[in-house]
Amino acid sequence: MATYTASDFCQGHGGGRDCTYSEEADGCLQHGDMDHGVISYCDGTCTEAREHYNRYLRVELGRELQASATTVTLQVWGQGISYEVTFEGPQAEDRALAYMSARKGLHFGDVFDRPFSYDAFPRVADALHPTCHHGLSLDLCMDPYGDAHFGTREQELANGW
Repeated sequence: MATYTASDFCQGHGGGRDCTYSEEADGCLQHGDMDHGVISYCDGTCTEAREHYNRYLRVELGRELQASATTVTLQVWGQGISYEVTFEGPQAEDRALAYMSARKGLHFGDVFDRPFSYDAFPRVADALHPTCHHGLSLDLCMDPYGDAHFGTREQELANGW
């Protein structure tokens, strides 16, 4: 049985330029296509390679990722940047929250292939996925109908629902 790594699932990284006629035989599909790269230089850290590898592990090998109770890894993006940051140890939750708080202009999310335990880090989970008193997404509770989520009976009738 073959042993694969995430880099084996990379779709290739090219130079991001149009192919010329002379390059068609070297990996471009046809004149004008983007250079997707004949040989991938991916080290397995790109999101696409990790997604394909994770799907392979789940579907082909039946392996599920275990959520970490000791480490919080967050995806960070915005203002032209994108990266991941990891917090470990007994102060991981406090450090992750402080990091998020100090970077108000950025967005934060879970990293699909490095899940953390929501039970072990409930405050980080709540910061990433705030819920209302109904247990639903806070975004749904705030807009467009406020506390009713889907509107009152009168609002629904007024909209023809």
